[in-house]
Amino acid sequence: MKVITDLSGQNPDDPDHYMRFDAYGDDSNENILFAHWGSIINTNYRKKYADYKRKVSWSAETPCSLLTGHEKDKIYGADLEDYFDKVYTVCPYTAKWLNENIHHKNKFELAVIGYNEDEIPKKDYIKEFDAIYWGGVHAQDHMAILDAIRSFKSNFFTINPLLWSARSLMDQSTFNKYTNQLTGIGVAHKILWETLAKTKIFISTNMLFLQEKHVNSIKTFPTWEKNEAFSRLEQLIVPQMKTRPIAAAFNKSLNLIKRDPWNVIENWFQPDVDFIYFDNYEELPTLITNICNNWGDYKGIVDNAFQKAVNSYTCRTLFKKMSGGGCK
Repeated sequence: MKVITDLSGQNPDDPDHYMRFDAYGDDSNENILFAHWGSIINTNYRKKYADYKRKVSWSAETPCSLLTGHEKDKIYGADLEDYFDKVYTVCPYTAKWLNENIHHKNKFELAVIGYNEDEIPKKDYIKEFDAIYWGGVHAQDHMAILDAIRSFKSNFFTINPLLWSARSLMDQSTFNKYTNQLTGIGVAHKILWETLAKTKIFISTNMLFLQEKHVNSIKTFPTWEKNEAFSRLEQLIVPQMKTRPIAAAFNKSLNLIKRDPWNVIENWFQPDVDFIYFDNYEELPTLITNICNNWGDYKGIVDNAFQKAVNSYTCRTLFKKMSGGGCK
């Protein structure tokens, strides 16, 4: 499978930067992968490779590409031009909806965000830290996570505080409180992963928090209401499997995940076997204390997630699936 890689426009912490599918590709003249959003939206690539017998894309942007309000994102995110034979994506509900209601064929296929084998830790690190939150502050939920871990030996990494959607919910003192909690801004992946590997608990919520403009964009799609991911737009939430729980599994940090109406993580990991749910933010301090004080009781869950990730969720495994079975 030939690989076209274009990382232009990707956020600095997007996993696309380390997936490196081109390392597995070849010079095929009939089977091609458009890896990453920059490749998918490049009209020159689309013209140049239009005659390939099998055209595939790795498009991890759903459901985000459907709610930006930009017509180009909608066209390419849903492949409305019907350019690709297969589109591999991370939202099970959007894949099902697009197959059944828009394309009427099995075009979109669910895939997990892979982790490059070269990045898997070669040793077990001493767990120096109790907990970590890695991401933006885009809702009260994220502030609640940060409040819960503040009294523990913890880390908080983000790309850019000026990009936090929840800034509109904060006065200056509140904004300062969370920026003062930061231990890194725009930190390189290698440092992030090493910190994960030295941390007992990774905390996350697999949801996107919307604004009305996002809801309006979604509702421009015909049959949008048949997509289960959009079943709670009145609450301004949709599901999104985050990349970081996968990184946590590979780095042997226990995934502590907020239970929600969709629980998309269960497409790849089993609760109480590979990760643990929590139901409300008030219980987090007690949970964190219990896990840290009884770390040996949770090591089996951590090891289960690691083995599942190593055996099934590497970039090589994902590439082999997308290529139709071939991988050098």
